[in-house]
Formats: sequence, structure tokens, C-alpha cells
Amino acid sequence: NAVEQFRYYVSDQLVGRKLSGQSFDPSVYLHKIIFDVLLEKSEKLKAQEISSGHFAKVLKNQKTQTYELMVANDLENDQSYLLSRLEHKHLEKLILPLSEIRKTEVEKIGKLVGVQFAQRNHLSLYQVMQSSKLINFVEERSPKELRRQGTIYTYKEDNSLSEHAGIHMFYINQAEIEIKAEIKIPPEYQVISIVPYKGNIFVEYPDRLGYSHAFVSN
Repeated sequence: NAVEQFRYYVSDQLVGRKLSGQSFDPSVYLHKIIFDVLLEKSEKLKAQEISSGHFAKVLKNQKTQTYELMVANDLENDQSYLLSRLEHKHLEKLILPLSEIRKTEVEKIGKLVGVQFAQRNHLSLYQVMQSSKLINFVEERSPKELRRQGTIYTYKEDNSLSEHAGIHMFYINQAEIEIKAEIKIPPEYQVISIVPYKGNIFVEYPDRLGYSHAFVSN
């Protein structure tokens, strides 16, 4: 039962990020929970190692004697990103038997031995952050005073278009912006910036913008 871990690492984080106008990818935290549970079970069972079918590598650095996460040989199906929150305590016990094998080879071997592969529908980061259900999810788990209201502006001219009911209703690159107001925002506009402490949403025609740099956090 990982309900408490899920609430701490995923639900609360997701709500907090949406309330502050930030993006969030729950998949890496979901995998941390999975391996925390696996590690706990392995210790109770006095097992020496844990294993999974992820396409990634764990290598021991002979100089530092620490274990490091690396990309798999099959770069097209590499899943090292999903394991990026794992700590040394996980990596030193982790065996990844598919690290050197391509996914197509795994599927061929599976057919030879008669293994049925489960078809899973993995939600991408964008599908999670853009889901309309996420708005209700946030509102059910947060007090109204934390849902920062504000104004929607055009980015180039800095013109005010409309008031909005909370920045948790928006995400970067959002198109066809719908708000409960008489003013209709042109469907060609996209959300290009969210200023959480002011509650401001900036929209613009995408072809009028260019990006000079990217910022990566955590």
C-alpha cells in the first residue's frame, strides 16, 4: 500500500505545481515510489538484488565506487529518464537485463518463448498537464484562496483581454483558450507565459514569437 507515498510525491506535488503555473511530470516520481517499495520488500525477504525490465543501464564507477544511471543501448526506447530520481541505495541493488538489448530483439525472444506482451497506454507529460480533469483535481484538493486569479494579456502589445478565475486552468502552449466571460479569445492565440505571483497569463500568436534560450529546472 503506497497511498501515502503517492500523495506526498505525486498528488500534492501536482497540485502545488499547477497552482504556481509550473509544469510537472509525475512519471519519475511514480517510479521512485515503485522502487522504494521494491527495495523495502527485498530487505524484508532478505533478497540481494531487485530487477526490472526498463531500457537503461546501471554501471559502477570504479574510481568513486558509486553506481551511476546511464542510457540504454537502444536509444529510441531508452527509459533512463523514468529512473532519474532513483538514489544510490536503489542503483546498487538494481539489475536491468534489457540494458544491452534492443526492444525489437526482446519482442522476437518473447514470441519464440510464447510470452504475451501487455499493451499499456502510457500518458505523456503533455497529456497529464493538458487534461481537463486536472482542473477539477486541483480544485478538490486546494483552498480557493490559493487559486491565484488575474488577467490575460497579449504578449506583444500588453493589452488586457479578460480576467480569469485561476492560473491552475492554464498551461504553456495551451491553444483554444476558453474562459467564462463574454469576451472570446481568438483561437489562434496560445499561452506563452504564466506569471504566478501576479496571476498574469500572456497569450500571443505563435508565429510572432521566437525563443532565444531554454531553462531547465531539477
